[in-house]
Amino acid sequence: MASGLYLTDLGAVGNSQSAQNIAALHGLTVYAVGTRQYKLARELPGRMLAAAERSADRSALCAAHTRLGETLIWCARYRDAQAHLELGNSYYDEADRNELGLMGVDALALAAIPTLVLGFPERARQLLKDGLSRAEHRGDPLWVGIVRMWGGMVSAFLRDAGGALEHA
Repeated sequence: MASGLYLTDLGAVGNSQSAQNIAALHGLTVYAVGTRQYKLARELPGRMLAAAERSADRSALCAAHTRLGETLIWCARYRDAQAHLELGNSYYDEADRNELGLMGVDALALAAIPTLVLGFPERARQLLKDGLSRAEHRGDPLWVGIVRMWGGMVSAFLRDAGGALEHA
């Protein structure tokens, strides 16, 4: 597989290409989830995080922790997911316009899912509210839509029809 060679060579790439590598790993993760390649989808965010740590770039660390947290949600590893989403949020910088850094818009809303599953529904609602506020403040309709999608999901888990309609 061509992507296997590319991923194997990641450690040899200089910092000038690290953002591109991290973005590529991010895209491959999204693709793997979308095509139900779950084993690969669990592996790629770890590689993304390793590359982000080597680069020490805040945007890359924000994206890597957020994507890893999301992947851990789908693996039902809620405590680990929550920890990575909190780290993703901690690297978020409102002034950063880097595409990788925009993943931090998603970190708060995603964190609502493991927070809810771990038994804290009011905290989950607050995380969604904060995430929506962050997305609206960015003025990016895509991220507002993504946060609302997570809000609809959490509302459905809560059997909150009004909340689901609000996010729809």
